[in-house]
Amino acid sequence: MIRIAEEVRRAGVRAVALETSVVAQGLPAPHNLDAARNCARAVRERGAVPAFVAVIGGEIVVGASDEELRRLADPARKPAKAGSRDLAALCASGADAGTTVSATCAIAAQAGLRVFATGGIGTAEALETLGVPVIGFRTSELPAFYTEGSGVVLEHRVEDAAEMAKLLRAHFYDLGLGTGVILAVPPPSLLPREEIEAAIAAALAEARTRRLPGKEVTPFLLGRVAEQTAGRSVRANLLLLENNAGVAAEVAVALAS
Repeated sequence: MIRIAEEVRRAGVRAVALETSVVAQGLPAPHNLDAARNCARAVRERGAVPAFVAVIGGEIVVGASDEELRRLADPARKPAKAGSRDLAALCASGADAGTTVSATCAIAAQAGLRVFATGGIGTAEALETLGVPVIGFRTSELPAFYTEGSGVVLEHRVEDAAEMAKLLRAHFYDLGLGTGVILAVPPPSLLPREEIEAAIAAALAEARTRRLPGKEVTPFLLGRVAEQTAGRSVRANLLLLENNAGVAAEVAVALAS
């Protein structure tokens, strides 16, 4: 039920898993496909191999092709949004779906991929409860999505990919710890905190009024914030995704060396 592209299989640890919910739901066309291609280019330029994870016709794909990404990016096809809990149902029904963080992590782990690049994840409190280490990349503060920092202090940081690879070897191979490890990378393009916080607050209030189901909240928020910032949040998001993919590739290459 899982098809691993031959290039990804050959790359081994040098492959970088990439989610596809940003292609299927997270960004409007043509930004969704542009984002995927820019991330893939950033990964390749640093010597790693991009491995987009998706559900295509009920088959889980690790290393989706450009044609398969175009299929997910087509809003007329209405691809589903797959969390890890949805994978069996979507495969059984023969659906197309973009994978979220949870589904991408689950499939990447089964495929033997150690590095996964995404844009943003859940709260620091949940990560602490689950025992997931959060390492700052040249920062001692948990980065915010659009602004300079969240105010949450991080206990550990690394200064480059080689240092992070050394930490991952200790975590995965020497100690055999069961959790993932998050490398928190500051966004390369910053927007004013007051403007972003006001836009997010207004969007959240509207989402509550509309009683949107969980899977629809993030795409709705991204769309409303983009409207409130005249598209500047979309440009910042694209730069963040590409930058994170590049850093992940550097770590993957260092881990494989």
